[in-house]
Amino acid sequence: MLAIVMNEKDLSLARSFVMEIDDPRKYTPILIDAKFTQLMRINLILIKALADIMKMRGFIISVDRPYQYIVYLLKMHKINTDGLTFIDVIGNFSADRKVLTAGINLIGEPFRIDALPDIITNSSGIGRSGAVDLKSYGFALIDNIATLINYNGYPVVENFLRNFVHLTSIMNNIFFPIVLDSEKYPLLYETAKSLCKRELKIENYQLSVKTQVGTCGKNDELIEHETELGGL
Repeated sequence: MLAIVMNEKDLSLARSFVMEIDDPRKYTPILIDAKFTQLMRINLILIKALADIMKMRGFIISVDRPYQYIVYLLKMHKINTDGLTFIDVIGNFSADRKVLTAGINLIGEPFRIDALPDIITNSSGIGRSGAVDLKSYGFALIDNIATLINYNGYPVVENFLRNFVHLTSIMNNIFFPIVLDSEKYPLLYETAKSLCKRELKIENYQLSVKTQVGTCGKNDELIEHETELGGL
């Protein structure tokens, strides 16, 4: 069960993320290898690091859990939600575009996931009032990219991932962390790895950082770094 507030170990891990991504636009996208059972925990710690500590604006694409659940967890853990925009894929909120009291913008529209990059950048796709100005954001996060395979199939998800990485790169190099379980989703993980500049791995409550040197796919350099992962 999740605790009411983040403990010191969780905050320490969030600070460790900040140290590793001190220049987010330089090392994006970044791949985080973590057990799927830890996915929500890692997402919360990432948002804590990016939105709360680094004061970055971000948009979060909810494909696994309704956005209300994520907002609930953020509030429960006292994580700042100012400047966060939610794009709700799992629910149909096409008639409910509004700014929430927490300062969270909600954009909702039913669509195929491979159409998402075009919908985000094309104001006619989601309505003039709901258009997202990507250049004003510092980071983007998808709550569970692997779950998209259940609804779209691997080729569609792979195409979406490549297009979305390209989209974030041309829009001021928005920082895009990709959280995946390499053992549970090896094919998608390898695709993501080929697109990323840095790889982080969380295992046995330790964080190891692996940086790809030069262009993607070439020799990797292992950076010795470990930190204990606390429970939320």
